[in-house]
Amino acid sequence: EESRWGAFNVLYEENQEKLHKMFEDASNMTDAAKGTVEQQMGDLYASGMDTEKINSLGYEPLEPILDKIDNIKNKEDLQNVIFELNADGLGTVIGIYAGPDDKNSSMNIINFYQTGLNLPDRSYYLEDDDRSKEIRAAYEKHLAEMFTLIGVTEEDAKKHAENVMMI
Repeated sequence: EESRWGAFNVLYEENQEKLHKMFEDASNMTDAAKGTVEQQMGDLYASGMDTEKINSLGYEPLEPILDKIDNIKNKEDLQNVIFELNADGLGTVIGIYAGPDDKNSSMNIINFYQTGLNLPDRSYYLEDDDRSKEIRAAYEKHLAEMFTLIGVTEEDAKKHAENVMMI
């Protein structure tokens, strides 16, 4: 199932298993003192595994982020929201990281890059063959369905999906 496999893949898998066990063990600790690492890890893991609670909340936890996006009125607002979301570890249209300067490796600078597309690559958005059109139509339908899940009318959801595809 893998196109390549090596020592780093084995290391990654082993690390994932150890982390999973650590989190499960912490979530099973009933006597962890409040504020300890074990208590915090256990609570984090338990909250992520509580699918009933997650499903009951719907998109409510995302509302503050969506409100910030809705309130963007100009380039400065856009920049501020991008920086804020990136600082919170959330992806945006622009990725930001600190790394070595390409022309002076003794100096770290801020680097910007375009983040990924939702479809595998740009050809999925631009090719004119029947298969590409079929994929785009299915993706646009999926986008509209996602918008209806947050209470947008079907008509507005379709417009939002069209706007996403236009971008």
